[in-house]
Amino acid sequence: MERAVTNARAFGWEPSVGAHALARRGYFAGSDAERAEDVNRALRDPAVDSLWCLRGGYGAMRILDLLDYAALARRPRPLLGYSDVTAVHAAVAARCDFVSYHAPTARAVRSSCRPARGEARHRSVPRNRAAIEEIRELISHKRRGENRQARRRDT
Repeated sequence: MERAVTNARAFGWEPSVGAHALARRGYFAGSDAERAEDVNRALRDPAVDSLWCLRGGYGAMRILDLLDYAALARRPRPLLGYSDVTAVHAAVAARCDFVSYHAPTARAVRSSCRPARGEARHRSVPRNRAAIEEIRELISHKRRGENRQARRRDT
């Protein structure tokens, strides 16, 4: 968890960790209901600008029917992750009709930052800097008060 929090902060984000993120049920991070509750709480929270999965795994597929897609559709925001999180990306595309991001999980990225002109410089993954800059831009639009729905229609 510490690496994931450090990685989020290295991008200038303030992470909000789900209540059950450290729970264990066999090899899952808690029960299906607990994991879905964490995701749904984030989807319904107006202060959450994006969701960055801690890891992938078979458990992602097990919660697809428990997710609040209506909450995500009401307020679209970036969803990042890979591996079995791909199932969530496919469900979001089918049910919400927008794109999410196949990207490293929060704990998989290893931050290596040093100050550069007042900002952090990211020397490690993700390799596709253009994608990360696009994600940063999408997240920052809320703070600038821009209408993301109008922007989506233009693309």
